[in-house]
Order: sequence, then structure tokens, then C-alpha cells
Amino acid sequence: MSSRNKANIIKIARLSYVIILTILSYILFLSWNSPVEKITYQYLGEVKTNHFFVTCLKGAWTDPDTGHYQPLTGKRECSFSGVESIIVENILIFPNTVRTRDQNDAFKKFNQDPKRGWYYQYSNDNQIAFKKARDITPKIMWGLFFLSIPLIWFTRNFSILIVTLITKGTLKGWNKL
Repeated sequence: MSSRNKANIIKIARLSYVIILTILSYILFLSWNSPVEKITYQYLGEVKTNHFFVTCLKGAWTDPDTGHYQPLTGKRECSFSGVESIIVENILIFPNTVRTRDQNDAFKKFNQDPKRGWYYQYSNDNQIAFKKARDITPKIMWGLFFLSIPLIWFTRNFSILIVTLITKGTLKGWNKL
């Protein structure tokens, strides 16, 4: 085989490597419903979600001063300001962690106290977080795609090793036949 043919084979191998990996990179990062996009979207949504407690008025409550039962009319009303942690019976409770049995019992007891006209309820802003993730994810995918192109280009000499290994494997199998 002449040196010119070898040089042409090397050029074709490099070009094939660059084209195939660029297409695979495009499919991996930018295709419709790509697995990397789904994982990135889910991760960003979970990371950007804030967990908190909101204070809500009970449907009816007993006034601690007068002892009179006072029903509330209308829908349940909750505050829009969230509390990142609460202390109930000297027990610190965070909304985004799994509560122990003691924390859970203290939390239920606090919320079911008839003398109190309000209670704490867990809440989060995951709808806002996932909306932000939906806006950020395509930008990240395009960034990853554009970062993969120089990586593919600078590793194109690796294609020679791949072609050599495939050729050797094919020739060994062909010679055995």
C-alpha cells in the first residue's frame, strides 16, 4: 500500500470520526426528548425548588381569650411568606427533611391544638422552579453540544487507533474463514 493511500485512509478515518461523533453529540444533547436533557431538567428542577412552611388559618377555632368557638367562612387562607424551619416543643423541624417520629408527633400535636387558630403546612415552589429549569435546560444543552465539538476535534487522532483495531480484528476473523 502506498503512502498516499495510507494518508487518504487516515484522512477518511479522521473525517468519519468527527462526523459520526458530532451527529451522536447532536442526538445526545439536542434531539427531541434526549435522555441528557430529561436528566438535566429534573436535576435543575429539584435543585431550584425551595421548601418551606406556610401559616394557614383553621376552618374554625376557639378564641383563647374568650373561649368562644369561632367558625371561619370561605376558603382556607394561608400566608404567602414561608418559614424555613419551625420550633415545636423545643424540637427543630425543617420542611425538606424526613421527620422522625418525635418530630412528626410534635408537629401533629401543634397543628391539632384547638386553642390555636392557625397551623403550619408544608409547601414548596416547585412549579416556579421547574419553569426556571425549563428555560435554562436548552441553554445548557446547546452549551454542552458546543463544548463537545472541540473535544471531538482534538481527539480525532484517536480514530486512527479505532480504525487500526477494527481492521486487525476484521482481518483475523477473515483469515480464519
